[in-house]
Amino acid sequence: MLFRSAGGPLSSDLNSPFGVILDGAGNVYVSDTTRVQRWTATGGGSFSGPEPVAGKSFFDTDAGGFSYARGMAFDGAGNLYVADEHNHRVQRWAPGATFGVTVAGGTDTDEETRAPRGVAVDGSGRVFVADTGNQRVMRWPAGTDFESDPVPGTRVAGAGYQQPGSGPGELWSPSGVAVDPGGNTYVADTANHRVVRWAPGATAGVTIAGGNGVGSTADRLASPQGVTLRGGIPYVADTGNNRVVRWAPGTTQPGRVVAGGNGTGGALNQLSEPRAVAIDSLG
Repeated sequence: MLFRSAGGPLSSDLNSPFGVILDGAGNVYVSDTTRVQRWTATGGGSFSGPEPVAGKSFFDTDAGGFSYARGMAFDGAGNLYVADEHNHRVQRWAPGATFGVTVAGGTDTDEETRAPRGVAVDGSGRVFVADTGNQRVMRWPAGTDFESDPVPGTRVAGAGYQQPGSGPGELWSPSGVAVDPGGNTYVADTANHRVVRWAPGATAGVTIAGGNGVGSTADRLASPQGVTLRGGIPYVADTGNNRVVRWAPGTTQPGRVVAGGNGTGGALNQLSEPRAVAIDSLG
């Protein structure tokens, strides 16, 4: 176990961590409610740290703070994007910055985000947001700065503004998002217990994991909140089942457990409500 979870403000503590990602050097970043912390890879599977890289040790609404930091992503320039759930925005933090720039969140229907939990960035720098409270996934152009020039987002998944549902064209509390090189958007559709892939311009998604009702069998998920891709293969944080599941793409075969799945708990073979998953260079 790399990190200690004690629910406190010390640099060695974690308090309800939600997101996890890795940079190109293998350093690990964890969104820790009011901040993002980094553990630096030192070789041989060892890490040093942690050190805060964004946010504060307390809740705040200004540009330097978070109120429930959730999903994260990097762009090609090393900027860090953080879904700031209770501030209803996504922030971009440049390397070494002491404050973030709002790239999603605003005042009218196409700009507003409501309790976003997930964020992804494609190869062109476009920002995809799991706009959880609005039951949709939105996309913003690269380089957006809401403070100087707010621009509307484009809906890429979901039926529309605040329209939850279980049909192929609908989402219900989407929490995680990933994007492949072909522009397909993968959504952890939490309340529908499935992961859905939306092709560019599609009006409906295709279920690629779960979708058979809530459950713990190999063909089912329970409130999944995170999804990531490695080599086109989706890995799912199957939150309610306390496991991470790998699903073979383009098949109807059930998922394969790759972490957890031994009940909830703190033992090394257990997980407790995992909400995100990241894959390192060794798989």
